[in-house]
Amino acid sequence: MHYIRHHKQPSNLLSLIVLGLVLVLAPACPAADKRPAEATTYLRVDFELKGSQCPACIRRLVKKIRASKGVAKADISIRKPYSGVVVFDKKLTNFEAVKKKMKSEKTEAENIEEEELKTVPQLLIPKSLMTQLEKNKH
Repeated sequence: MHYIRHHKQPSNLLSLIVLGLVLVLAPACPAADKRPAEATTYLRVDFELKGSQCPACIRRLVKKIRASKGVAKADISIRKPYSGVVVFDKKLTNFEAVKKKMKSEKTEAENIEEEELKTVPQLLIPKSLMTQLEKNKH
């Protein structure tokens, strides 16, 4: 019986410690915060890549852009007109950071179009390629 009494005390002590941690950490939990959550805003940037016609170089550039902090998705066509698109979290990066990656591969963006998004699209196709597909459909 002596063993049972000592065995229950640490259990009660452990419960108090856990309860204390929950009470201390609760204000840090998002559910406990009553302020409205700010929506994450993304920026979609469509462009034409100038300066490289090498598929391996373009793929290397895409890999660098995708690895950048804040970039959700990116792609560049390896065929003319070398259309590209990148979607990134505006709070974490900007298109200037993407342009620096382009300069490292001796390329640059032209005909830049920007569009704000609330979510990252599942399928990402450069707008100029979509325009070409629609023209060929008719």
